[in-house]
Amino acid sequence: MLIDCDVGTIETGPLRAQTTLVAAVRNIIRARSAIENVASSVND
Repeated sequence: MLIDCDVGTIETGPLRAQTTLVAAVRNIIRARSAIENVASSVND
């Protein structure tokens, strides 16, 4: 599978959906780590 450097070519079908899914997972992980940081600071 070739991925062109132009961002516009990436936004086609399954690849775009996969990119969106990856972004969503990263946001969830980031949110969880932020919550854990708050919880640990509260426990101190």
